[in-house]
Amino acid sequence: MGSEDHRAVTRGGHGVFVLALLSVCVVAAIDLALGSRAVLIGLFGVGPIVAAFGATPRETAIVALLAIAVAIPLGLTVDDLSSGDLATRLVTLGIVSGLAVGIARLRSDRERDAGRLAVQYGVARVLAESDSLDVAGPRLLQAIAEPLRWDFATLWVARGGAALHPEATWTRPGFDAHEFESTVRQLVMGPGFGLPGSVWKSGLPAWFTNVLESDRFTRVAQAREAGLRGALAFPIRAGGECVAVIELFARGEREPDPDLLLLTDALGSLIGEFMEAEGATAAVRRSDARKTAVLASSLDAIITIDHAGHIVEFNRAAEQMFGRTAEEVVGTELAAAVIPPDLRERHRDALKRFVATGRGTILGKRVELTGMRADGSEFPVELAINQIAGSEPPMFTGTVRDITIRRRAEEEREQAREQLQAILSGVADAVTAQAPDGRLLFANDAALDLLGFASFDELAAAPVSWMLDRFDMLDEDGEPFAVEELPGRRALAGEAGAEAVVRFRLRATGEERWSAVKATPIRDDDGFVTMAINVIEDITTHKRAERAQRFLSDSSALLAASLDPAEVLGQVASLAVPEIADWVAVHMPGDTGIELVALAHRDPEMIKRAEELDRLLPTPGDAPRGIAAVLRTGKSELYPDIPQLLPETEDERARVQHVREFQMRSALVVPMTARGRTLGTLTLATDQSGRRFDDQDLELAEELARRCATAVDNARLFSDRAYIARTLQQSLLPAELPDIPGIEAAARFRPIGEGNEVGGDFYDLFESGGRGWTIVMGDVCGKGPDAAAVTALARYTLRAAAMRERLPSRSLGLLNEALLRQRSDRRFCTVAYAYLEPLAQGARVGFASGGHPLPLLLRADGSVEPVGEHGTLLGVVPDPAFEDRSLALAPGDALVFYTDGVIEARPGNHSLDEDGLAQLLATCAGSDADAIAARVEDAAVSAQDGTPRDDIAVLVLRIAS
Repeated sequence: MGSEDHRAVTRGGHGVFVLALLSVCVVAAIDLALGSRAVLIGLFGVGPIVAAFGATPRETAIVALLAIAVAIPLGLTVDDLSSGDLATRLVTLGIVSGLAVGIARLRSDRERDAGRLAVQYGVARVLAESDSLDVAGPRLLQAIAEPLRWDFATLWVARGGAALHPEATWTRPGFDAHEFESTVRQLVMGPGFGLPGSVWKSGLPAWFTNVLESDRFTRVAQAREAGLRGALAFPIRAGGECVAVIELFARGEREPDPDLLLLTDALGSLIGEFMEAEGATAAVRRSDARKTAVLASSLDAIITIDHAGHIVEFNRAAEQMFGRTAEEVVGTELAAAVIPPDLRERHRDALKRFVATGRGTILGKRVELTGMRADGSEFPVELAINQIAGSEPPMFTGTVRDITIRRRAEEEREQAREQLQAILSGVADAVTAQAPDGRLLFANDAALDLLGFASFDELAAAPVSWMLDRFDMLDEDGEPFAVEELPGRRALAGEAGAEAVVRFRLRATGEERWSAVKATPIRDDDGFVTMAINVIEDITTHKRAERAQRFLSDSSALLAASLDPAEVLGQVASLAVPEIADWVAVHMPGDTGIELVALAHRDPEMIKRAEELDRLLPTPGDAPRGIAAVLRTGKSELYPDIPQLLPETEDERARVQHVREFQMRSALVVPMTARGRTLGTLTLATDQSGRRFDDQDLELAEELARRCATAVDNARLFSDRAYIARTLQQSLLPAELPDIPGIEAAARFRPIGEGNEVGGDFYDLFESGGRGWTIVMGDVCGKGPDAAAVTALARYTLRAAAMRERLPSRSLGLLNEALLRQRSDRRFCTVAYAYLEPLAQGARVGFASGGHPLPLLLRADGSVEPVGEHGTLLGVVPDPAFEDRSLALAPGDALVFYTDGVIEARPGNHSLDEDGLAQLLATCAGSDADAIAARVEDAAVSAQDGTPRDDIAVLVLRIAS
């Protein structure tokens, strides 16, 4: 943003530079046209003066050199111009050119200082160059949105406090959002309405990774058509109220960025200040323009005298300055012409002394004296005297500058300084001015209050080391902050835009404050740093809220990562140290009383000592305060200053010495409550860090304890539900497979539920009358209690049907009828059903499938083939189609039943399909049933990268060899 404005200024300055060059060329052309009849050397000064008003000092110098270079040959062509007159005019032109370069340098320095001030407050020069928000709005949106890679931006302004109106919009070049922009410009947002209205009402920023999923966003259709997804809206505050909202959109999803949210807070405050100070800024800009014009109109006088003090040369600027012509004063005494009477003798004595001794006190120096005009009036001047080299007797040239305007400007600056001091005294942020030796030259009321001094005189009288004696300075991570890294020290070393976030902990009370410190170096005319201006913003509330939210977010992630309460609580306790406390302990009621469940401290040795103390002095259940009291009452307890507490019971008196050894400073105990029950307590404490807890810390601890309690309660509920689910799952499967003479049977079952869900896969193997056995492999749609009910219905219906039906298709038909009659949720299932009758050598099998994957027949010779036809899903239509098939099994043959979880397809991997399963089984020829089942299970899990997406069930029946 700053670079773009700089380029704009450069382009404007380049135009002035070209104009100045053209003016020199025009004067030269006129002079050539007039020939030797006119002398226009003085007009060549127009070019440098024009350049001084907009070009850089270097460009102004180029124009000045060009003017002099052109004026010399043109002056030599004038017949009536003597060499003395030519020299005088050229010297005058040189003085004018030098003054123009000086003016350009002053103007350039002022613009650079204004740019630094704009950078210091985090915005581009667009605010400084704009007279109103109407002008600044579009450029402000571009300056914010374009560097941060947002594609569309809107500035909403509250007019009359009743509604938000779109003030300005910006669209990234090349991005077509015409329809969306048209919609935005037609909207008016009330408090709480839409995204800008909700931010206006709450005064807080809002970030949406995908704004199309937010119920607060009212322009979903237009945003979707434009391809907008990510959104950020932040408030602009002025006078403690939200007066405007800036809304940013991106074409892609944008994850929340804490650093960007911090930046928007600063930008919102700064733009709000701009809106308040529009009038004041315009007045200051007009004042600067007037001062620049006054400086540009001043010219230097050049006077040459001989060793006797008589005037030899008196240029045009001197004529204008002193009101005397050259004809009047050349040959007369300088002292009588331009020096006030009371200073004349001093001048004469100094001149005589130099002529006699060759020693002077002011040669080559700039001094301020008093001059006298022809009318006798006196005025301040700046004088620089140099001896003309090679002149004998000596001659001297004096450059005289009328500094009346400068004196007046100095008075105005002093007046402005006093006004600025009065203004800064009422600024909310702390502002200080720091000398190169580290002393404070100025501190406003906010700074005095922050630093703990009643007046600036008291602060000035304090030793230089007062800050180190009074505060512990820490960085954002709690590590010591080096004094040399303070922005004020860095600014005094010449660094521009130095800033840092510093935590100041008052040693006397342990109170901790966060400050955003920014410093700017102030330089003199020679570029040396004379002081540093520090702006200290108290961001304690903001930082504590930010860190609390980040900590709670991290702790919530930990609490959701495991269902083991002890493990989770231990991790949360470790996360809290040293972020929010030096000690964290969790106590819960147990079989032996109040038990220590988790304990954290940065020093492992301290943890061992504390655990040993807990074993020696267990927490009594009837204590009037502390952990036991919080467990009983469910009310939090805060102890800001532990050393000030007096023991009330024998147990507390026994712990006093231990508390001193641990150097406990502050503590709080909060209940872990869920569903109206206090499950335990969370204790936070500080020791050597010296921090003291307050009500804000108590609120954070209570929220953390609430989340911990919820996690513990949820873990217990999950454990109970998981036990119920396991029990129910086991009841829907055979406790063990029956022994069938001459036949090997083996099964594998792997449910994929969350532990508290009943899977939909089931299998069964039971005797069905006579010499026959029934084999069932099924899969119910879905999981959970409803799926379990269908599984039970299918299992027991098939068991009942097998007692009277030998044809598999008839049994499947009865199950289909039962599902349609007893289930209204249309939950279907698939079943592979077989009736097996052992023979003297092998077995005879009848088979039918109701939409289930067909079993594979592995022959003793290694050949593999599917059995039967798929048939219709069960529980879908009243007249399903099933086909009975029969086959004979010889010794060594194996029949493999399985569910679709075995051949589950997953994109991007090498899942096990039907062909792959057949190839796998071909390698299992000669293996027993258990080995075949194990091979199938391992292959299915491995093919799905160890994380199957569906239940896996395998049932193998093999004719013994």
